[in-house]
Amino acid sequence: MIKVDEWVERLSFGTGGPKISSCLGLYLSPELACVAETRVESDGTATSKQLVKIPIPADSRPSGPVTATLNADFLSDTDRVLGAIEQALGQGSWSTKNVLVTLSQQLGLTRYFVMPAIDKQFWRMAIPLEAKKYIPIPFDNLSHDYQVFPITFEGGRAALGVLFGVSQRRNTLAISELAQRLGLNLVGIEASACSAVRLRGVLEPELLGQSYVHVHFEKGQIHILIADHGIPIFFREVFLGPECSVSDLRKLDLVGCVSFARKHLSNGELGQVRITGVGADLKGWQEAISQELGLPVSISDPGATLKLTTGDWASFAAIGASLRHTVPSIVTLDLGQVGRVNEDEIRTARNMLLACGLLGLWFTLLGVYKAVRYQWDVRELNSYQKSAEIEAALSGKGPKEIEEMIREMEAQLQVLEPMDRPRNKATDVIREIVSALPEKVWLTKISVRSPLGGGDLLEINLQGRATGENTAQEQDLALQFKDRASSSPGLNKIFRDNLQITINKNPIQEIANMDPDLRAQTLEQRTSFELSGRTPR
Repeated sequence: MIKVDEWVERLSFGTGGPKISSCLGLYLSPELACVAETRVESDGTATSKQLVKIPIPADSRPSGPVTATLNADFLSDTDRVLGAIEQALGQGSWSTKNVLVTLSQQLGLTRYFVMPAIDKQFWRMAIPLEAKKYIPIPFDNLSHDYQVFPITFEGGRAALGVLFGVSQRRNTLAISELAQRLGLNLVGIEASACSAVRLRGVLEPELLGQSYVHVHFEKGQIHILIADHGIPIFFREVFLGPECSVSDLRKLDLVGCVSFARKHLSNGELGQVRITGVGADLKGWQEAISQELGLPVSISDPGATLKLTTGDWASFAAIGASLRHTVPSIVTLDLGQVGRVNEDEIRTARNMLLACGLLGLWFTLLGVYKAVRYQWDVRELNSYQKSAEIEAALSGKGPKEIEEMIREMEAQLQVLEPMDRPRNKATDVIREIVSALPEKVWLTKISVRSPLGGGDLLEINLQGRATGENTAQEQDLALQFKDRASSSPGLNKIFRDNLQITINKNPIQEIANMDPDLRAQTLEQRTSFELSGRTPR
């Protein structure tokens, strides 16, 4: 499903949004803002083009000490912050309107944790629940984002490394409003730890394949960052005051920081330690940290590489943020989720693509069927032999004339068709009738009618006489003939009990003194009958 969702997102929404060739980095903290623009050379090195640090007016700073709860009051009055940044931006000539905002730990923080490997469809619910174990802040008012890195520990155990970032929702909304009022195009919001790791990867590319510790000293504010292959897995800020010295090493608890981080490393080992800073005894700290951790410690000066007059954390974070869209970046966390495609949009796009695919498949199959059917009809048509007579009959005639000829042929066919149907034979009917005649019963007229076009329709009319000792006997003979005709298999098959008989009694004169021949003729005419039948339709 992961591959499918990536393919759907690429196809429906593109592969990473608009192309950004240059971008400003804006670092925000309750005390300081810093705007940076960086130029990336063809060899991959970075140089600062412009860098402006902006003190935040005192009345907009949060009151009281920093607590475990993220600061939500700093941007409650955007007008004061807007005025300070707007004035500073007006002093320089910036080549782009795109800006990526990076937040200090008081405004946005990250946590890295490892959890068992699960399917991507469960990430949306499971990862925030797991993150609550490491971030003791109610999530109701937070904006959050996470990035997942599949890892494999020694022994082949698969797991998920999750970088989870949060910020107050009020802050992210205020930052969006601030960028809009400044006339800038907000392209993302991230935590300063992500920006610092990105800058480290640009200045020392070999660190992207290692695990290392970065400790930055700045006027009693110490930033401890531990990264694994370009991912910030631990970040902490400790304030020891401007008078801090190497003797305060235990207050940093570097051993505890490293011990915690090693539980989340893919290989379990840290390579080296980098220390940077201003206003601190870096040589003394180098020796003390090396003895404390038992790791090689080196001093680096990113400010000199970037051609900065000073190497403070705000500058490093702002420059790292400005590189987000101009160099390959492992970490793409976005606390504001600016232009982010969410899972509901991906699901909708996936369903629409599936429906379109099924519809396209249906039309494709229908087209293939039509093409095959057409080829089959062509083949069958070509198999017919041409008739010279038909060709001559149709020669010189238009479509209407040909259609008229076909209609006439169909009419003739309808007339001739009944003649070809199976018909009941009259001879068979007459033979069955003769077989059914009783003695002393004879027929005087036989009429059999079979209409042309009537198929097996048959009509019969029989007239006859019966002779007996008296009229009752003669009537009984006529009825016997009707019964025998009705029970005859041949006649019953045709007429199906549809035979009707009519018996007529003719009055006669006194026959006692008649001539014998005349007397016999008169008796023959005494009783007559008429038997008729019709094949049921």
